[in-house]
Amino acid sequence: DMMAPGEFIEIFIDTPLSVAEERDVKGLYAKARSGQLKNFTGIDSPYEAPEFEEKLSELGVNLPEAPAPAANYVPFVQVGDMLYVSGQISIGPEGLIKGKLGLDMTTEQGAEAAKICVINLLSQVKAACGGDLDRLIRVVKLTGFVNSTADYTDQPAVINGASNLLGEALGEAGKHARAAVSAVALPLGVAVEIEGIFQIR
Repeated sequence: DMMAPGEFIEIFIDTPLSVAEERDVKGLYAKARSGQLKNFTGIDSPYEAPEFEEKLSELGVNLPEAPAPAANYVPFVQVGDMLYVSGQISIGPEGLIKGKLGLDMTTEQGAEAAKICVINLLSQVKAACGGDLDRLIRVVKLTGFVNSTADYTDQPAVINGASNLLGEALGEAGKHARAAVSAVALPLGVAVEIEGIFQIR
């Protein structure tokens, strides 16, 4: 009941093909090599490791389920190969990350909140790509909103928390245009909200 007829889940295990064949108690690899099984991954059907999520995992980041929209809008809109993702607020496993930069939150704490926002953005991108984040071609632009006082001017340093993660995890594909602006308040009192534009295949 979990899947429709003809659908399947392919699980990537980072191990040499020879080891996988040694552990194949059902003899599926032998059948594939003899031509009895067609389109068998690793034999006559290529498989590429999930590059982006693997790199995120190396950085200690596991993408959560994409959060549902909180009002009458959709989490993303695709037009051609462009994906427009609605603003994602700083909410992590432990709940909302609230605060106002320049008042009760440091720039470093703000950068961590921005990192959470971009993780949520990537979750939405993954959902839009049918669960395959490697369909992402590049991050085009981020717009970051920082809940901050009138005299706080380090908004770019806060949004660096998002930009730095994208650069580390996605390499060239993570390089993007950007805006970092101050907001007198943000929904639910959160510290940061970021929206993004992405190109996908």
